[in-house]
Amino acid sequence: MNSSTRSASDQVCLGCGCLCDDPVLESSGGTAVVPNLDCSKGREWFAAAARPLGPARAWIDGVPATIAEADRAACDRLFASRSTLIVPDSVSMESAAAIAALADRVRGCVEPAALRTRASELAAFQRVGAVSSTLGEIRDRGELVIVWGADLDRDLPRFRERFLSDRDLPGRTVLELPCERLPHDEAAFFAAWRAALAGKAVDRPRMLLAAGTFASDLDEWSRRIRAVAHTVLLVAERPERDRSAWSQILGWIRDRARVSRCTGLVLGGSANSAGIGAALTWNAGAPSGIDLRLGHPRHLPGSIERGAARGEFDLILRIAGRASSVDDLDYGNSSMRRIEIGPDAGSRVVPGDGVVQIECAEFGVDEGGTIARMDGVLLPVRPWRDTDRPRVVELLRNWVGRFDEDFSA
Repeated sequence: MNSSTRSASDQVCLGCGCLCDDPVLESSGGTAVVPNLDCSKGREWFAAAARPLGPARAWIDGVPATIAEADRAACDRLFASRSTLIVPDSVSMESAAAIAALADRVRGCVEPAALRTRASELAAFQRVGAVSSTLGEIRDRGELVIVWGADLDRDLPRFRERFLSDRDLPGRTVLELPCERLPHDEAAFFAAWRAALAGKAVDRPRMLLAAGTFASDLDEWSRRIRAVAHTVLLVAERPERDRSAWSQILGWIRDRARVSRCTGLVLGGSANSAGIGAALTWNAGAPSGIDLRLGHPRHLPGSIERGAARGEFDLILRIAGRASSVDDLDYGNSSMRRIEIGPDAGSRVVPGDGVVQIECAEFGVDEGGTIARMDGVLLPVRPWRDTDRPRVVELLRNWVGRFDEDFSA
């Protein structure tokens, strides 16, 4: 049976981190059209998602196989592995929970692809505590919104329309600092800015030097921050930002919250990193860097990637979204056996020994589930296209079930 599109309404768009849940989706000639969504990223995502899919395919060591044969081969290799690394990307929260259960059964490790670049941010959260805000609060109460290092029009096209509109809060002020104007030493700058806003003595020339080109706007921004009752700091993700910088940014928000209402939010992407991290934390105690090789969960950020480079794993299970979503993960061990499942798992058939590939349904298109928005709000995702491809969550749960059956036999 070939896949087909059907008309549906109120679909969640995974085109960017806004996760808009108001698109009305229609099908026309096999292509998804979103007539009520004036957003380039949304149109691109739905159009790409509506690409024709053939029947489900699978390969074992580069040789075509049935889904059932590849499923059994993958299951057997998982259970025979001494040390398995599981790398999920763009999966539902239900699949993330099943991944935690599978890692527990096979004594493996879990390192979500979307969270590898957020290790410093997570370390800062553990050290000083996380700060967050719902998008609804930003929309309704954010009197002064500071966009720190993000390009909203490029990365989150509907963010202004949905959450920063004057219709919701007349007189709102939005201050934006593009990435190229960020202070070169954010940790030192925010430490000095915190002190200055608190009325403490600071080395002003040194603070202005740390501010870089932002120094020309610093006094005006500080005046506006002191004058309002509710400030919001929206911070873009930056892989190069270290734990000290994140700690100072979080501390800045906490300082302002002591004298007025102040909240903050990290502007994330659309790979369900928030949902995957939350589901793994609920089930294994940490959002990433999870090591279950000793039979209990340990949170070892950074050590799993280093261990893979040293050859500590003999099998990697990669659960990807669309093509190339995890292709850039280089663990320095080309001899590692692999299991690849995802909608484009067969886009690059690997000949030779050691690889099982299974084409699956795509989350948000053929497979439903739950996704978490960047502010932690959970949204239900309904599949809007029929397919005969296996669903990722079903494969994972079946593997867990088989392990339990074999163990109890």
